[in-house]
Amino acid sequence: MLPLLLFVIACSKDDDGGTTITDTVSIDEKTYDITKAVIVDVGVTENNFYDYEFYLEGKTETEEFEVYLDVYSKIVDGKEEFTPGTFKVGGSDKLLLGGLEFTERVNDYTEGTVTIEGKGTNFSIAGTTTLEGGEKLVFSYDGNFILEED
Repeated sequence: MLPLLLFVIACSKDDDGGTTITDTVSIDEKTYDITKAVIVDVGVTENNFYDYEFYLEGKTETEEFEVYLDVYSKIVDGKEEFTPGTFKVGGSDKLLLGGLEFTERVNDYTEGTVTIEGKGTNFSIAGTTTLEGGEKLVFSYDGNFILEED
C-alpha cells in the first residue's frame, strides 16, 4: 500500500450554501486529483467502537501520496456497524486519526474535523484538518470506494 498520507481536498461553496465536492486534494495550495479510494473494514474494537479506514490516493508532479482517515464510531444499541457522521481529532463518540504520507515523509493530524456520509461502498467525505507543522488541509471526495477486509 502507498505510504500513509493526509492530503487536502479542495472544497468550495455552491450557490445554495452547500459544499461542492471536487474529488481533489490541495497540498500547500496545489491541487491534485484523487485517483483511487479504498475502505478497509477493520471492524469492532475492544473499546466498543467500529473502525473504518479510508484511503484517498493520488500523485503530485513528483511522487504518490495517500490520505489516511482512520475513523471510529461508537457502537450504539449493540449494532456492530460503521455509523457515518462528523469525526474529530480527539473526539469521544466519533474519533478521527490519520495523516498525510508521501514516500519519504509523514504528517499526522493534530486537529480537525471530517464529515462522512453514505453507506456500503459509496461515501461522501469532506473535512478540514491541520497537520504537524501547521499545514491546513481542506478536502472532499464523493464516490465509490474499493472495499477491503482487514
